[in-house]
Amino acid sequence: MFWLPVTDANYIISVASTPLGTGVFAPHVTLLDASGAPLREIARDKIVFRGNDLSVLFRSHPNERYLLVASDPGSVGQSVEQVKETTGTTTMAGGLAYFSYTTGDDTTKSYVYAHSGQITVTVSAIEPAK
Repeated sequence: MFWLPVTDANYIISVASTPLGTGVFAPHVTLLDASGAPLREIARDKIVFRGNDLSVLFRSHPNERYLLVASDPGSVGQSVEQVKETTGTTTMAGGLAYFSYTTGDDTTKSYVYAHSGQITVTVSAIEPAK
């Protein structure tokens, strides 16, 4: 459980799970009020791979004081795949002309949702428009 800042300003919360070997922590995210009562849960389909991490980003709401991150028992043991795409562009000269060509590669990694793993929670202020 994480204590959230008490402020009138809006902020973005990120919960990220880094894969370890073939496993990845399956987060279940709940936001609680000051007395510990649940206010809202983040839907499982909002938690997706962003880069290397399985993560979710969401805005704070008023009266949310605690963030509870637990493993999601409904997901543990299920498989998930991450598709990574890499591209590279090469520019070459031929006489007075230049040309570029792009190559790419797709790889798929399979993970199993687990009760254990590494998570990172980040709270970032949303700067007001100037």
